[in-house]
Amino acid sequence: RVTPATRTPLIVRLPGEKVHESGAPNSGKRCRRPVSVVDLYPTLIDLCGLPQRDDLDGRSIAPLVHDPTTEWPYPAIITHSPHLHGVNHVIRSQQHDYIRYRDGGEELYDMNDDPNQWRNLVKSPTHVDTKRELRKWLPNTNAEHFQSE
Repeated sequence: RVTPATRTPLIVRLPGEKVHESGAPNSGKRCRRPVSVVDLYPTLIDLCGLPQRDDLDGRSIAPLVHDPTTEWPYPAIITHSPHLHGVNHVIRSQQHDYIRYRDGGEELYDMNDDPNQWRNLVKSPTHVDTKRELRKWLPNTNAEHFQSE
């Protein structure tokens, strides 16, 4: 499965946060919202009070850093190498994983009810709106893939 490979732990500790004697931040709250590594740079710009930039793909997750329970309508968008199992994109919302293959194939999983991704819901008539909602996040264009020599 692709999904475990797309999960990266992200730990944010702001300067001045009190730290417990164990080394853990006292405010250490877990956030279950999906974010992407492309959100790190916009977040640092935001948290440091630097001028905002409109030319970045990610968005600041500073609201989640300050309050992990904040509503977050954005999915994490993962674009895979064209050499990885034919997968082009994974759109990860708080509840669903939508996988789109380069050949047009699709998979949809409810990660709350089926974290092992055993039941593909892509053809389920009850998930038409879910697919439509997640598809709107697919990039219109992809950057050229980097190839090392």
